[in-house]
Amino acid sequence: MKVVELPKIIGEPSPNKTLHYSIGGIEKAGALYLYHNNKTKDEIKHIVLCCAGFADDHQIFMKYASDLSKREKNTLVGVISFPGYDHRPDFPWTKHKRDGYTFEEWILSMKDAVKLLRKEENRMNSDGKKAKFTAVYHDWGVVYGLKYTNRVIEESSTDLIPDKVVLFDVLTSVHPKCKNVPSNVPAQSRYQIIVEHLYRVLLAVSFWIGRYVSSLLAPFVLVIGFSILGLIQLSPLYDEVDGKISRIPKVIVFDDMRRLVYMAHPYYYFLCSAVNSAFAKKLKDGMSLPLNLERTPILYMYGTDKPCDFHDLTALQLLKDTSSCKVVSVPDAGHYLYIQQPQICLDEVIQFMNN
Repeated sequence: MKVVELPKIIGEPSPNKTLHYSIGGIEKAGALYLYHNNKTKDEIKHIVLCCAGFADDHQIFMKYASDLSKREKNTLVGVISFPGYDHRPDFPWTKHKRDGYTFEEWILSMKDAVKLLRKEENRMNSDGKKAKFTAVYHDWGVVYGLKYTNRVIEESSTDLIPDKVVLFDVLTSVHPKCKNVPSNVPAQSRYQIIVEHLYRVLLAVSFWIGRYVSSLLAPFVLVIGFSILGLIQLSPLYDEVDGKISRIPKVIVFDDMRRLVYMAHPYYYFLCSAVNSAFAKKLKDGMSLPLNLERTPILYMYGTDKPCDFHDLTALQLLKDTSSCKVVSVPDAGHYLYIQQPQICLDEVIQFMNN
């Protein structure tokens, strides 16, 4: 893999505007950061919502969102965090619910974010025309985003349904009612299964220790665990570039590590779902691809330079077989492909938006 020079991604560029919304009854628990390049006051033709996952807040998407708004004129781009991941001077992470938010609160929070995005679009568009809506999800943002997308499709909430969806590096399963499920799909390798499950269990256990045993002990368990996984080459940190971007190896101050342990709460949900069938049903409900991929096309992009792919192989083949959808493998990139290869990701997403 060639060395990729990283752009500065933390703390810049500043958004044009920031709006707040409630999550689970907690005021200002969520924030929507808006970017646009609408200096001529032309009508907004596209709105885009970006959301990342573990272990990132809004800052990870700021550079990409800003570049997208500059490249594609008349586009309003919003950035949000996974519920519980937002951390701001006026709202520190310790104000979030100790166990994270419920799945229903996930969905309602994204509804509120999209409503704010639409409200800002309406304020900027004097003619009242509705802009096309593209949703961009990464990592746990994919699970969060697809649960939201499937819900608003089910409710026929026209203004809130994404016209198109972009998934970065994580692809969940085929919709349970899908009738054209691909056959003869190769099985995932044992190595990938081991890598995928070991780090999830480690994060889940670290959260459990921090929540129910000792908040002082949990960060050390997490750091030592990931160090061991790295030594035996079973770490999900794929390469030097991913390692520099990820929060996991950055043991700077203890409070940062406590926050990182708290951000592992979605993995604790996965661990709970393994032993509780009712909880598993709630988690899996709505986290698949949409049923009608002609109505809600998917662009799936993933980095090729990593030992473990985070996509369901059956879903991957289904997207390849569906004319309205597209799969793009990005060379010289790992998990953070939109930072490692921003131009490729910008080109593909803009083309997809306008196709």
